[in-house]
Amino acid sequence: MSNSRARWTALGLVAVAAIGLSVLWLRWSERPEDGGAAEREQVEEPAGPSAEFPRPPSISEELKSDEPTAETARVELPRDPNTVGPRKTHAKVELICALAGTEVDPKEVRIQVLADSDARVIDERAPDAVFATLGPQSYRVADVTPLLIGVGRQPTKLRVVAQAPRCVAFTDVAPNLSAADLASPSLIRLSAKVKFDCPWFVRGRIVAPCPPAEVRVFTSSMSGLAWGYPSPVLDWKPDEQGRFELPMQRTGRTLLTFRSDRSQTTRREFEINGRDDVELGDVELERGAAVSGQLLAAGRPLANADVALVPDESLSIAASLEGARDFWEGYLSGHSILRRALSDLGLIATSGGTDAPIRIVHTDSDGRFECGSLRVGKHWMVVLSASGQSTWIAPASFSAPAQDFVHEFDATRVEFSFGDAQGQPGIRRVTYSLDVRMPDDERVRLATEATGFGVVNALVQPGSLLELHACDQDVLIPVGYSTEPIVKFVSPCTKGSGNGK
Repeated sequence: MSNSRARWTALGLVAVAAIGLSVLWLRWSERPEDGGAAEREQVEEPAGPSAEFPRPPSISEELKSDEPTAETARVELPRDPNTVGPRKTHAKVELICALAGTEVDPKEVRIQVLADSDARVIDERAPDAVFATLGPQSYRVADVTPLLIGVGRQPTKLRVVAQAPRCVAFTDVAPNLSAADLASPSLIRLSAKVKFDCPWFVRGRIVAPCPPAEVRVFTSSMSGLAWGYPSPVLDWKPDEQGRFELPMQRTGRTLLTFRSDRSQTTRREFEINGRDDVELGDVELERGAAVSGQLLAAGRPLANADVALVPDESLSIAASLEGARDFWEGYLSGHSILRRALSDLGLIATSGGTDAPIRIVHTDSDGRFECGSLRVGKHWMVVLSASGQSTWIAPASFSAPAQDFVHEFDATRVEFSFGDAQGQPGIRRVTYSLDVRMPDDERVRLATEATGFGVVNALVQPGSLLELHACDQDVLIPVGYSTEPIVKFVSPCTKGSGNGK
């Protein structure tokens, strides 16, 4: 009887166990198959290390793989635009856009950014594009995060398209961002420069006593109430008949200066209004007076010197400096030595005066020069430099045209050499400044630089007072009328010493 009761008890336990398993199976089979990760976490709890259905890793968790992280740890983020933006689980990527080239109205510019696109104009229907907005400091920024997240692979380029009413431009930017970069909670900024090329054109025809290709053109724009410094037009290419077409990238008042070595300077002023091209018609250059000769100073050829040839007339402070080298393109107002010399000659007008050009010629190793673009009449020669020497030489007059004349300037050579505390010469690097002190106590700065050879040379007219600032000392040198050079030793000095004030 006891054995029979035990068997029935065992059968009952088996039946209960079977019913329990059936209920568990039915609950599992009724589980929705398309439930989200959050739902799965609420329904199923992991049973331990041997759980049959582990949870998928979240974005912030590190994926375990033997493959390189850059290839396998792909950051999958939502495509829904409502979820795009700075999040704790990924970076925000901004593209800072700058404009260059032709002047455009910033308020009329639109900038679109697309991924892996070859678009050349803005595509209003592009589904995967973002637009730049104007930032608080007048720069344009596009939030390109939507182009870099939730995609199967990162784009190899971002196409930036900028569009204005009369201009369209584009450029490409390589993001070069890894999955790890995008997974970090940070702000990543890329940059791009879009260059517009839709200029206004100035057209005309050169008429000159030389081939049109020999004519050089310089441009200046109005800055406030004065003209800016002229710069050479690099894309100047007239045809054999002298016809030209110059692209202009900026609006406003513009000045073109036409020069050649055999003609007088001609200028044309006009306005770029932002709508129309400009027609100048014929630009006639008159033949210039020629002059050539040899210059000497202190008994030697004035070699490798820059000499200003100034017309003998009242000049305004805005008179231009014109030389064969771009270094001398500028205005009288920016050159203190020349301005003081012409002031002493009474050639600078306190008001009014002409803007007649001042030619800058360069002598060769024998002190010779030539120039074929002067006006007929009296001129002055003002020496500005000579073989790297600081110069202050009294101007000399001549008349154009003139051929092969010889002139020797009255000048004295002055040499400053620097030594150490023991009186030994050879200090290689000394910072210094050299002035001429005028009778009215004005100082005209001749040079402020550093000598690499421990020696400073100058050519100065007799009767001048030189003032040297070097090695924390002020050295005054009166320049007399002796033909012997003046040599002054300055000590003690250390390498790189001097106040240069």
